[in-house]
Amino acid sequence: MTFGLCTIDTGPAVLSQHGVAPLVRLGVTTPTVRATLSDWDTLCDLLEDADRSGKLAKLSTPDTDVTFLPPLADPPAIYCAGANYHDHAREMGTDPPQATFHFLVSPASLTGHRSTVHRPEGCQRLDWEVELAIVIGRPASAIHPAAAADHIAGYTVANDLSARDHVRASGLGIDWLRHKSYAGFTPLGPAIVPRRLVPDATDLELTLTVNGQVKQHSNTNQMISGVGDQVAALSRIAPLRPGDVVLTGTPAGTAAAHGHYLHPGDVVVAEITGIGRLENRIA
Repeated sequence: MTFGLCTIDTGPAVLSQHGVAPLVRLGVTTPTVRATLSDWDTLCDLLEDADRSGKLAKLSTPDTDVTFLPPLADPPAIYCAGANYHDHAREMGTDPPQATFHFLVSPASLTGHRSTVHRPEGCQRLDWEVELAIVIGRPASAIHPAAAADHIAGYTVANDLSARDHVRASGLGIDWLRHKSYAGFTPLGPAIVPRRLVPDATDLELTLTVNGQVKQHSNTNQMISGVGDQVAALSRIAPLRPGDVVLTGTPAGTAAAHGHYLHPGDVVVAEITGIGRLENRIA
């Protein structure tokens, strides 16, 4: 089975095929999902036992009955990989980068599953980017790529929205903060699937649709720099902390390559096989 840790309007919960069950119903008292990272493996053991025994099914309610918030409401940092898919680089007519680069976005840009995202004033070129997001579970500093898995709590789905008409500041190059950090520009969720339940993060299908029309469809095997390489590279720059989120890049199919951008009323669905389905409406 697959389950994930989520945050709903009443607090931390577990999302599974049975629906949503608040953690408190399972005897787990914690203020936030981030707080569970300190004893993540024990919690995952408990949830697996609850599913096998049928307890999780009995305590769950339909996910349509709850309001989803970002699974992590207060990550210490959100790192985003740029130009990290071979198919995206080909689509944009650029050479793959020689080394992975990351930029930061504001944690205040987070929003949850089924929330509405408002286009900022002056934005006419709002773009989508489905991405696999890593959630760091243990501190990491100058680690080797082979050790990265030990520092990953799990994975979730992200849609790294971009205001393409706000990309460049006059005479100053790319303005990463301005075109990526508006309120609601980082939909995340609906839940964090534990790493132990993801057999191979290098072979996951990613799909993004707008109003039911497929815009992006690829696989994480198209990444230029893989999950372990990214975590290791970041850890050599800044110590990673539990709760940090790493967006690992987007594949081909963004609006920037084709000129068809998001408009009010559009429904965007970002989905990764085995990880989750993230839906948002544009206003």
